Amino acid sequence: MTRMVVDTDVYSYITKKSPSAEPFNKSLRGCQVVLSFQTIAELFKWTVVKGWQQPQIDQLERSFRECVIVPYDRDLAWTWARITGECHKLGRPMSAGDAWVAAAAIRYQIPLMTNNLRHYETAQDHCGLVIARV
Repeated sequence: MTRMVVDTDVYSYITKKSPSAEPFNKSLRGCQVVLSFQTIAELFKWTVVKGWQQPQIDQLERSFRECVIVPYDRDLAWTWARITGECHKLGRPMSAGDAWVAAAAIRYQIPLMTNNLRHYETAQDHCGLVIARV
């Protein structure tokens, strides 16, 4: 089965059943969705900011059962350091959150699906990140 790291924006479209999810849903058919621990944290923050009730939170957490979640480990941290360091040297800093998601994709050599292409351009051009085209 093909695997795909899915960025927070895309996963949120999918879980909200947003019309914006449709092109991503088509591209993800038959794929194993892979999420960075960073994406899980961002989605949890979203539930706090939006004031979700426990049933909504439980539904979100159940959706994670169908995904592979990439946890922190030493090699992932080094991958993150290389990405953020390279982007910094190039004068194009990357947010820590985006870099964790990119690090998961690079570390496990899995394409990244995102709707925020510009956030990842430098990592794609200089760090080996492969971005899936929708």
